[in-house]
Order: sequence, then C-alpha cells, then structure tokens
Amino acid sequence: MEPMKFIVCVPPDAEEIVRYLFREFPYVETVAGDPLAVACDALVVPHNSFGFFDSGFRLRVADALGLGLQDELRRRIAEAHEGELLVGEAEILPTGRPAPPYVIAAPIARAATAQLAATVNIYLAARGVMVAVKRNPSLGIRTIAFPLQALLEGGVTAYAAARQVRYGIRAVYREKPRRVD
Repeated sequence: MEPMKFIVCVPPDAEEIVRYLFREFPYVETVAGDPLAVACDALVVPHNSFGFFDSGFRLRVADALGLGLQDELRRRIAEAHEGELLVGEAEILPTGRPAPPYVIAAPIARAATAQLAATVNIYLAARGVMVAVKRNPSLGIRTIAFPLQALLEGGVTAYAAARQVRYGIRAVYREKPRRVD
C-alpha cells in the first residue's frame, strides 16, 4: 500500500492528548484548527445513514462546498444502499473543487440525535473510510482529514473519538493484512 497521510483535526484543548495517542504513527498529523482549511485529498464528513447535510459540521461542509453533495449522496444511498448507508460503510464524493477534491461521507449514527459515547460507531466509520479509499485506488487519495470536532457532537470525549479513529485506521492501513483465526 502506498504511503498515506492522515490529518486529525482537533479542538485546541485536545491537541496534546490526541497527539500523544498517535505518537507511534508517523503518518498521522494532529492539527488544531478548522478541518475545512486543511489541505487534503479527502475530507471525512461524519454523517447519519440518510445523507442529510442538515446540522453541525455537515451543514458547514454544505455551506462551503455546496448542497449538490447532499443531493449526490442521497442519490447514491437510494440507488446503491437501498435507502440507508449503514454505519461502517462510506461513500466517496467528488466535490468539483480543487480543495478538497473529495469528501468521504461516513455514517457515525443512523439518526442525527444518537449518543455515541457507548458505541464503537466512530471506529466503524473510520474503518469504513479506509476500506472505501482502499477499494478506489484510481482516485489517488493520499491525504485524508478526519474532523474530530464533528465527532464530539455525539457526546464522545476527544480522547475516546481519537482512539476509535486510530483503531479504524490501523484495522485497514497496515503492512500485514488482518487475519482472524
């Protein structure tokens, strides 16, 4: 697998703990700042299973990159996923812009009101992102930005969210394929 870079965007008060959590991963950079301002090939957009860009970070993405993303995501969900993109799956959407050229919609909950603290949904979403990128090498995605701020909307601490993102990346992006005996 070609080298990739992951940028984990965090609230300023969580930067130190998240950087510590990823200390053994040289391909992960921690940045305190706006995920929409980060230079990347693909921006992860934590979502609900139905593809609405209706609140929080999703709404900021729609404002910045256009509501056409919502229409395209909802079309794909209807056609390829029987109307519901499950947690653990992801869709890569072209933005039609130079930066970022792609967004990766990854559900972290079926509905927007879900509390995520007692779930592994963030891990599943991060893993789904990695699988989608791995299955689409022709897109040339080499740098992925994970907006930790958006994950915190579900009542999860920055540490817990970053830990699940870390496991999701590691589950797919590793030198040796995973094998369960």
